[in-house]
Amino acid sequence: MNPLALFAKKRAQSRQSRLAIHTISLDVKGVENKLRAISEAGFAGVSLWRQDVMEKGPTEIRKLLKEYNLAPASYCRGGFFAAEDPNERRSAIYDTERCIDEAEAIGASAVLIIPGADPHQSLEVSRQQVCEALEKLIPYAEKKHVRLALEAQHPMQADERGCINTLREANDLVEQLGSTYLGVCVDAYQQWWDSTLGDEIARAGENDKLFCYHVADWKTPTVDFLNDRGIPGEGCIELRRITQQMEDAGYDGLIEVEVFSNRWSQDNPGHFLNEVKFACRDYLESPAQQ
Repeated sequence: MNPLALFAKKRAQSRQSRLAIHTISLDVKGVENKLRAISEAGFAGVSLWRQDVMEKGPTEIRKLLKEYNLAPASYCRGGFFAAEDPNERRSAIYDTERCIDEAEAIGASAVLIIPGADPHQSLEVSRQQVCEALEKLIPYAEKKHVRLALEAQHPMQADERGCINTLREANDLVEQLGSTYLGVCVDAYQQWWDSTLGDEIARAGENDKLFCYHVADWKTPTVDFLNDRGIPGEGCIELRRITQQMEDAGYDGLIEVEVFSNRWSQDNPGHFLNEVKFACRDYLESPAQQ
């Protein structure tokens, strides 16, 4: 076989073997039941949400991940640093430190950082508070050997959830703070609309800052900005192109499917997981790799 064709074949296979899914995407009672279902569906990894981990504790979760042969992806979530009230800001930093402890205990690839925002103050002030919080947290993350993945949020959430809205802004802050333990999460649902996304993915890749990759689709019309995400192929995001940009930039980590959906949560969990796998096969791969 032509060496280039063999390389393309290996890459096509590797995408399917790198699929992970967030536990919050699955409406199953009990974290062990979630992990069992995800493993039986053939996923390589799992992104764990704190409420699921706290059900049994990080040590037991680590044992279950090994038992079900699931690689831990990103750990969700820390952050929400922006607030008028200084007590709230201190509490967010403390809570994120506990999140780092938990991530270390389960062996997660990174802690996801949602920057936060406060509609009672300017975005500029909120962004400065995020910067200050990360400056304080980086030494703790370095001590624990836990990476922090900053996720830019869609502008629709700039009021309360995310004062950092583009990957460029996230990259700028990461470069400003200059720690090997601070990088970015590329979230297709949050960032697909940005005309500079490809360039910023390449920039993060050059700096070895691509820590996580989250996948979902943007449905039209979207009836709930948080809980109406689609699985790949249900919406308008060019997921094949973004996935290719990630790989061209050097990303070879887990591809994390993150579907907040009131509609899919009512589906049979086994059927949902199979639909996700088929959708990723059909809508993440480039035509040449199928």
